[in-house]
Amino acid sequence: MSVNYISGTPVPLNEIPEAMQPRVSASAPSAAKMLMARAVVPMPPDQLGVALAILARDSDGDVASTAKASLKEMPEAVLHGLMSNAELGGAVLDVYAHVFQDKPGMLQRLVANRSCYDETVRWMARKLRGTILDLIASNQVRVVREPEIIVALVKNTATPTPLLARVLETAIRNGVDTTRIPGFKQLAEAFFGDSTGMMAGEEAEATQEEPVEAEAAAEAPAEADEPEAVAEEETPEPAAEAEADLQSLLAGQERVEASDEADDAAAAKEPEEPEEPVRKKPLFKQIEDMNVPQKVRLALMGDASARKILVRDKVRVVAEAVMKSPKLTEKEVTSFVQDKALGGEIIRLIAKNREYTRNYTIMVALIYNPKTPPPMATGFIRNLRRKDLQNLLRAKGVPSYINRAARQVQARRGDMG
Repeated sequence: MSVNYISGTPVPLNEIPEAMQPRVSASAPSAAKMLMARAVVPMPPDQLGVALAILARDSDGDVASTAKASLKEMPEAVLHGLMSNAELGGAVLDVYAHVFQDKPGMLQRLVANRSCYDETVRWMARKLRGTILDLIASNQVRVVREPEIIVALVKNTATPTPLLARVLETAIRNGVDTTRIPGFKQLAEAFFGDSTGMMAGEEAEATQEEPVEAEAAAEAPAEADEPEAVAEEETPEPAAEAEADLQSLLAGQERVEASDEADDAAAAKEPEEPEEPVRKKPLFKQIEDMNVPQKVRLALMGDASARKILVRDKVRVVAEAVMKSPKLTEKEVTSFVQDKALGGEIIRLIAKNREYTRNYTIMVALIYNPKTPPPMATGFIRNLRRKDLQNLLRAKGVPSYINRAARQVQARRGDMG
């Protein structure tokens, strides 16, 4: 259900039951709201659960925190009933998503509740981790109806790579508008090669899960969800952002490797060296151990350190994904262009990008880079300032076609000095 509602905002008046408004609405007396927040007002449990949800978003911080605490103390059976209740307003259900974000069993009921707003599910897809992400991705009705949920899963570094492959396959097969999904082309090519053939829908429902389920078997089991959340919080060290992204992307794979090697590690461990610290692999080595889809995701969502490595990757789709990263800066692009060892395809992509070539430093660097397509390089020369044109004419080692074009521009300007 798509509405104009922002997850995490107060419950609007039209979603507050009329009978409750005198006690819980924004205009209700503070004393009355606090009594309700403490759960001391006689009321059926299901109605109390709604009242507490409303007060959990109250503008009075004390009322809100008290209501949240009371909500968490309610019987689990009552809460399960509330989260499955399709008669409740979506804003009330949104409160439950935030308050019980560490309870995947409860969140599962919210995702399945037709009254739960798509915006709430999008928030969960972007911010949470663990088995709830698989439950969201499995709800094909929602992800097809609201592609922003897919965007959120792509941006969430805790989304397992096989799960992401599955949700992108769902999008392709159902004709979802993928233009707003960051790096969709690169991700689809990394996962499926030529994804256009998937649009035919030949026995789609019988086959669409098979490629990713085999890979998903390498992921940690669903019941490990809550322990996973703790591990993912503790794994990243306070170093580069890309390291944290990388750990998130590899989280499932690392858990499997750890369990597979547990016995060997225990047997190999020497009693006299229990304090030996485990050294973290350098970023370039961790990237070497990644598969292509993981590299593409890191290229899109990682930091400058990761992009500096990945833009030189031999797999074209990985290097191109760097250029699609929303975090890429012009300073980085400048350094790419000034590196004459960088692949020609990346240089061509930069030269074709008008946003980048409006940057004078990038444009000049493109002229000097021998991998810039000649028609583009010579076209940039006419935009050179007088001093830079003269420097180009004196430069050694530039291709002859650059030198000729520079002299032609000089002659047209009538500046022979």
